Amino acid sequence: MTGLRSELLAEPTAWELDSIFAGGVDGAPFRAALEQAERDIAAFDGAVSALPAVAEAPAAWSDAMRATTRLWEQLGTVLSVSGCTYSANTAHEPARIARERAVRQVDRLEQIEVKIRAGLDEAEDAAFDALLARPELVDERPVALLDRRRRHLRLPRAEAEVAAALTPHALGGWGALYTSLSGQLEAEIELPGDEPVTRSVGQLSGMLGSADAVVRERAQEAIVRAWTPALPTCARALENLTGARAALNARRGVDVLADTCGRNRIERSTLDAMWAAADHAQDKLVAYLERKATLTGMERLNFWDMRAPLPGKVDTAVSWRDACQWVVEAFSAYDPDMGAFAAKAINERWVEAEARGGKRAGGFCARMGTAEQSRIFLTWSDSLRSALTLAHELGHAWHNEVLFSQSPARREITSATAESASTFGEALFRDYLLENAASPEVRIRMLDQMCMAGVTFLMDVRSRYLLELDIYRLQAAGPLGVEALHEATTRSQQAAFGASTLAAWDHTLWATKLHFYISGFGFYNWPYAFGYLFSSAVYDRAMQEGPSFAPQVRRLLSETGYRWTEDVARDLLGADLSDPGFWRGAAEPVISAVDAYLAETGDP
Repeated sequence: MTGLRSELLAEPTAWELDSIFAGGVDGAPFRAALEQAERDIAAFDGAVSALPAVAEAPAAWSDAMRATTRLWEQLGTVLSVSGCTYSANTAHEPARIARERAVRQVDRLEQIEVKIRAGLDEAEDAAFDALLARPELVDERPVALLDRRRRHLRLPRAEAEVAAALTPHALGGWGALYTSLSGQLEAEIELPGDEPVTRSVGQLSGMLGSADAVVRERAQEAIVRAWTPALPTCARALENLTGARAALNARRGVDVLADTCGRNRIERSTLDAMWAAADHAQDKLVAYLERKATLTGMERLNFWDMRAPLPGKVDTAVSWRDACQWVVEAFSAYDPDMGAFAAKAINERWVEAEARGGKRAGGFCARMGTAEQSRIFLTWSDSLRSALTLAHELGHAWHNEVLFSQSPARREITSATAESASTFGEALFRDYLLENAASPEVRIRMLDQMCMAGVTFLMDVRSRYLLELDIYRLQAAGPLGVEALHEATTRSQQAAFGASTLAAWDHTLWATKLHFYISGFGFYNWPYAFGYLFSSAVYDRAMQEGPSFAPQVRRLLSETGYRWTEDVARDLLGADLSDPGFWRGAAEPVISAVDAYLAETGDP
């Protein structure tokens, strides 16, 4: 990698979108693409409504299936560009309007897909098989077979069409209400030595990473104060979201987990087996939290203290150029193609990293399907955390790059497998930093990051999963109340962490965690644990096999776009995902990290 430093951009930049649509959302090419998508989807709706039975017009059905793929790619790029523009500048009104127009088309295309799925579901096996045997559907065939495998999860045609038409206004309305409400919350906070100031809940949440325990405690108190007036409304929103999903599940004749398993192409036995990893690692993770409490001068950590930095004077500032160099070198050491891709994404300004006002919080990777490119969003802060985010999101972009080798019909990754490459990339980066740590203090900080990842995915995420299950039980028994939700949240956290592990719990998490209010689907929690563990198993195998295994990793990533998850694991890893032993093995790396952390921090 000689000369790499001079080749990479010196400073974090704003991303480049003009190569996709000249002039961005304000330019004529974008406006034309959005208007074309609106016209195409309107025409497609009429054509699909006029389709006869599959057996009567297989050629027309073939056209419809291929058109669906094309329209999703076309619309997805428009949605990504408008969403990216708005995320980078939330005051950009044309971007907001463009995104909302694109979202309306997403809703409409999903309603059209209901009709297509209903027609395919109603087809006799012989007619369905004959349709998929058509040579022009070779790319659509795998996903169509997966979809037929999940038809027991769908309502009859008439009910499905009504539900699809109501969802944007019913379920979507409650989700939109939550988003609007949460974006307006703020509270006053008085920090040591300063005058009281008013801050948004997003700004207050950022203070939970302070090294000062007083700042963290006051920030948590302010967050609770900000949310308290909104709690009855949040409970009402959660009541209606959960109740609507429960009613739909009852009409389908399935339980609360059937839909999330089907969406993620896994069997229920795999989901149940996965939590064996959390049980296996719990004692070690508790030991880590207890040691961290001691190192930070506390008897026990509070829930809001877990991500606090370790005390000390080690300079952990990281420059943008250093972070980029380290990520590219870490990726290249395992897979030169992956490293070259990361350098390309950085130098061609696929990353929006400038620290400036007007940007939304968080980080993400967006796929621009028709351009076969990605864009990464984050706000650089000269920190190790930012560097890890960069590695994580570049992993997502690499996954997209691998998927671009497949046809558009074979790029449908699930929430569970979407985290595979990102967590793999993060692991490559962490190991690189561990091997090149400048001092024992820096190494301990890296181990702390690795241990905290285990706490996040195997304890915190598990508590959210348990809580969502409990919310369904509570909703079935009667209207959801604020106090009952507080109690359920505390129960779930104590079950996942151990009742005596922490000194205080965050009983408002049911309201403050956006994931519970995503209107399109529920249980947006366990897929994070799945991705963390599955990528851990893949990474462990990759480290054993060495760089020669890189093509197998790329093949695995590409097949997540069109195959059932257990089949991919069996064929490419020789793994049985319904075996708890596989998942316990996947937890071994974090257990080893805790052992190293305990050894290197010494006896308290």
